[in-house]
Amino acid sequence: MDRLRLFARNAQRLVAQGYYEARPPRRLSRSPSLLDALKETRGAGLIAEVKLRRPGIGALARRTGVKRLLDAYSRGGAVGISVLTEPKFFGGRPEDLWLASSTGLPVLMKDFVAHPAQIEAAARWGASCILLIQRLFDDGRGELPLRDCIRAAHRLGMETLLEAHTAEEFRRAAATDTDLLGINQRDLNSLRLRPGRAEAILKRVEPPPCPVIAMSGVETPAAVRRLHAAGASGILVGTALVRHEHPEELLARLREAAG
Repeated sequence: MDRLRLFARNAQRLVAQGYYEARPPRRLSRSPSLLDALKETRGAGLIAEVKLRRPGIGALARRTGVKRLLDAYSRGGAVGISVLTEPKFFGGRPEDLWLASSTGLPVLMKDFVAHPAQIEAAARWGASCILLIQRLFDDGRGELPLRDCIRAAHRLGMETLLEAHTAEEFRRAAATDTDLLGINQRDLNSLRLRPGRAEAILKRVEPPPCPVIAMSGVETPAAVRRLHAAGASGILVGTALVRHEHPEELLARLREAAG
């Protein structure tokens, strides 16, 4: 099954239904820069994710637990917070961006962004950075070309994190004006996790022009140490934290391993 195509079609339906037109109860200040936070962090910065569901697993946490997660992430030393806003497959809501922004940490909106309405929603709900997926645009799924999505985010005062899964995608992503690069160790088509993918790509490519964030499948201090040694400036951790009984403690252990 080509799940990325499914996710992209679902995003287009949500846009058509007006899902991303919701507005926060009051105007928000922009969350701090994720790029600056990573540059100022000793070692690799840990980005903690709010994700209530995951395809292939189902429910990870209850909606009533979002505030608990955010509090734990703040206390555990996260350099930033990633928020899934897609509702059907990942249980997200734009409102979770609002809650995350109250921590004072940089906030990344993660979604299958293919339309300007999603970029505008990210800015409206307080995100400081938005995820874009190289393969989605390679497949022609974007309403706008990738370069125009990056420019749109910049015009709204946000940064962009451009995600790749292969070395070829990474090279194309590195040639854009993105602020941050991501390497997802999970193939979004098959959802298969490939541990070591980020390390392998970082060893094969030229030194990237901006900080790189390793994503997916990070659960242990040993994995964090390997990714930092390979050159990752940031490491995004989601499922392991959300499912942990004491996410603050796990985050603190991972942070210690990040250098």
